Amino acid sequence: MEGPRVYIVMLRQPNRHKRSEARSDPYFEIGSFGCTGCHGTNLLRPDEKTDGLVGGRLAIVQGGKGVMRLVLLTPPIKEIRHLKKRREALWRPAKVFRFDKAPVVASNDGISSFPELIRQYVRGVHRKTPVGQFSSRFRARRDRLNEVVSKEIIREYARLCRKAKRSDFAESYIDSMPYPPRSPEKARQSSYNKRVKRAKTGEC
Repeated sequence: MEGPRVYIVMLRQPNRHKRSEARSDPYFEIGSFGCTGCHGTNLLRPDEKTDGLVGGRLAIVQGGKGVMRLVLLTPPIKEIRHLKKRREALWRPAKVFRFDKAPVVASNDGISSFPELIRQYVRGVHRKTPVGQFSSRFRARRDRLNEVVSKEIIREYARLCRKAKRSDFAESYIDSMPYPPRSPEKARQSSYNKRVKRAKTGEC
């Protein structure tokens, strides 16, 4: 039997200087990632390897100042939807951590809830800081993590979810970021529907 499949997804910090910045994707509350073209040149690149993601899980890591946190380990991906030149990963919606309460993946203080991930994939990367090392290692990675590390992430994330209080989880997608984007989306479902419609016809 095949072991668990976990793939790292890295999200950048909101651009403080971009007036139109909404940072829409992922649509956590819908269980969707990729309809805006995010990661369309690496993890969700339109090819046969993308379709192999079905059944795997996305470890969605949000960057912040001096720290990277795991805001969501998705349930298994149930479908990769083809939207013209884009691919959209879909899963059953699940609770998302607030950024300040999410498990630490890498930090410049040397703290991590996932030591095996750091030991096997990050140490030795030629960057000055742990966060820089992690970013360099996973920015464009498409391959799944090995079985030992995948099991560590699944086990530890489940444990921390069980320990978490209700207030540790995001009420809005904005809560999953280190600070709000300048133009946050309000009508998320409507915006999502419009994006998917345009992506299906190749308008964007």
